[in-house]
Amino acid sequence: MSRRLLEQAMTEDAIMAYPSFEARGWEGISDLMVTYKQQLPGMRIVLTSNVEEHHGWVRLGGACLRPMGLYAGMVRTWLR
Repeated sequence: MSRRLLEQAMTEDAIMAYPSFEARGWEGISDLMVTYKQQLPGMRIVLTSNVEEHHGWVRLGGACLRPMGLYAGMVRTWLR
């Protein structure tokens, strides 16, 4: 995801949280996406759940797909 798209989709103080890490702000979330693409080339995440709001957080789920569509796991993302 490009920095420009992040700026259109999220506020500057957005937080992306997972059980093992969190990223804060456009810069932190952008850096996270760059690292993800470098460590897992060709991997993509496909939305598998509704996007829900709960106590000020946005929650969504997705499936990680390897190149050629092979299933690699599931993700749950929390955004504020």
